[in-house]
Amino acid sequence: MESIRRPVISPPAGDDRAAQIGAFIVGAQRCGTTTLAAVLAEHPAICVARDKECHLFDAERVQREGVSGDDIDRFFAHRMPGQVLLDATPSYLYLPGCLEAIQRHCPDARIIVLLRKPVARAVSQHGHERRLGRETAPMFRAFLAERFRLWRETDPLARRSAHRKSSYVDRGRYDVQLRRLMVLSQSVHVVLFEEMIRSPQSVIDGVYDFLGVERVSLGALPHLNASDGHSSRSARLLARLLLGRSPSRTERLLGLPRGSLR
Repeated sequence: MESIRRPVISPPAGDDRAAQIGAFIVGAQRCGTTTLAAVLAEHPAICVARDKECHLFDAERVQREGVSGDDIDRFFAHRMPGQVLLDATPSYLYLPGCLEAIQRHCPDARIIVLLRKPVARAVSQHGHERRLGRETAPMFRAFLAERFRLWRETDPLARRSAHRKSSYVDRGRYDVQLRRLMVLSQSVHVVLFEEMIRSPQSVIDGVYDFLGVERVSLGALPHLNASDGHSSRSARLLARLLLGRSPSRTERLLGLPRGSLR
């Protein structure tokens, strides 16, 4: 998919503590962000954060005070002069205050968004939470309880908040999140998970172009850490019902063919 805008990147000048994080993969969870970050980490002009996810901008301290030199050193100690610093934390698209904090840190930040069919994404997230032992409810019951879990949450940024671990359907309401992002930034590049599987080199080339770095041959796509998981027909039907018209609104917003996200 084409970027909203493809600016020429201005990399950090040298290896200094004032370096900015100039590129982000902000979402969505379980959409192939780990795979994309792994590919970009192999490019000599890009420095991906240690352990991929900084979780800086979804922290109350950073939202209040901004990013410090110690933060840069903590996650990008391996950076080389002139590299683009990239933070790949999917929660930034969804959790409150993150996108605004990114814009305060780097108004010209290049922001990459990966999207996936929201029902498949919800199923994958539930399976992930079950494997980690953080979800005990079966899928149908978890989807049904989600709205109440989120409603009673007092601090979405808390480490174990329902917004972080139980937002199966709500994270798939991409239209709301994208409209908020597009108000803040015109430097946005959207990629579909399904398109990355079908045409990996083409998708990665688009990301390289967006970041303003030289294209390199991809070879084999690394393992996609975003499996569908097992689900009942009733759970999928419930997720579709709860999503309502959000998928079609997202398709119209991005100019996607009808049915691309369903």
